[in-house]
Amino acid sequence: MRIEEEIFRRKTLRKDSLEGFGFVRSEGVWRYSETFMDGDFSAEITVRDDGSISGRVMDLSAEEEYLPIHVNEQTGEFVGLVREAYCGILGKIADSCYDDRLFVYEQANRIHQAIYERYGERPDFPFDSSPEAAVYRYPPNRKWYGLVMNISRHLLTGEEKTDSTPRVEVMNMKAEGSRIPDLILKDGIYPAYHMKHDSWISVMLNDTLDDETILGLIDESRQFAVNSGRKTRTGPLNWIVPANPKYYDVEKAFAENETVIWKQGRGIVPGDTVYMYVGSPVSAVRYKCLVLETMIPAPYSDGNVSMTHVMKVRKIREYGRDVFPLEVLKELGVKMLRGPSTAPDSFVARASGLPDA
Repeated sequence: MRIEEEIFRRKTLRKDSLEGFGFVRSEGVWRYSETFMDGDFSAEITVRDDGSISGRVMDLSAEEEYLPIHVNEQTGEFVGLVREAYCGILGKIADSCYDDRLFVYEQANRIHQAIYERYGERPDFPFDSSPEAAVYRYPPNRKWYGLVMNISRHLLTGEEKTDSTPRVEVMNMKAEGSRIPDLILKDGIYPAYHMKHDSWISVMLNDTLDDETILGLIDESRQFAVNSGRKTRTGPLNWIVPANPKYYDVEKAFAENETVIWKQGRGIVPGDTVYMYVGSPVSAVRYKCLVLETMIPAPYSDGNVSMTHVMKVRKIREYGRDVFPLEVLKELGVKMLRGPSTAPDSFVARASGLPDA
């Protein structure tokens, strides 16, 4: 199933909202386009009168469609960033031009809304045999962290099924195996239905548990998806993070305050070091920063920048523009500066060997 089908499958179009959002009527359909990823890509969206939606992503530098965005098996870091940004654009359209009611129970709908507000993520509905089953995924690698199902209560409780046994909505989520025996002693939490009991639990979404308790469990489950496939850390990491002066004057920001808020980079955690690369016309690493706090919720999009979370960093050193210009970075093994990437050892060694400023 394509990304567009996943996001809009259970939504109803408000046609009178399309023009106000920016869609233009052409050849019997509604069309909308938006550049993103610092102007390197363009999203081309088409909406038909029945509410169905299709889209493609164009790589503007190559002047061709960026096909990996629609290939589920493509889960590399860069395609993950492009997919996440594209999903952000689709999410804005869904919010502005469509209505939805995904679930029966009010708590299930509240939790759904809270997940979107916290992470900017919506579920997909991949099962033809169970079209109401909703899967929540971490977009860059598409790993599951939640599965909402509408099932007969006896499948959880072990009670005898009768004609009056109600159906309930539950969410399966991942949990630390050592915690599961204690978790399932709580009202509303059960051994996972239809999933492994040593790593998943089922949580009933009928107000037995309060929303914040459930959201805390979801945070933990989502972190398993975030960490999936990563190398085990042995300590703080060093990163190079690009800043585009066309959209934000980072030099002015650091001149006024040693601590700034920056878009969250995937994999960056408190204690890591961030080397801030300022793009053209500066084209050089200008700052060494310590990461103080991460995953601060901050949903935002202005057509150029789209994000769901930010991090707080503090400047600990400033470099002249001639210290790490782009040509020096290339010599030190820095190959691509489209998004956050781990800094090569050769660069870190050079930076560490410089005398104190």
